Amino acid sequence: MSWGHVELEPEVEKWFLGLTHSHRGTVAFYVDLLADHGVHLGEPYTRQLSGKVVGGVRRAGTHRRRGVTR
Repeated sequence: MSWGHVELEPEVEKWFLGLTHSHRGTVAFYVDLLADHGVHLGEPYTRQLSGKVVGGVRRAGTHRRRGVTR
C-alpha cells in the first residue's frame, strides 16, 4: 500500500532526466521507498535534521559511487 505520491519540482526533474539510465533507476528505487513508507522511512534512507523539531523534517539521500546525493 502506498503512503502517498512524490511530486518533482522542475529543477529536480531536470536533474533526474540528466542522470544516466543506471543512476535514474537507483534514484527511482529510493523515491519508490519514500512513496511507500512516507514519514515512516527511517535510517539509513532518511535522517532527522538536527534542530528541526516542527514537523519532524528529515533529509533523504542516496549513495552514489562518488559520494552521497541529497
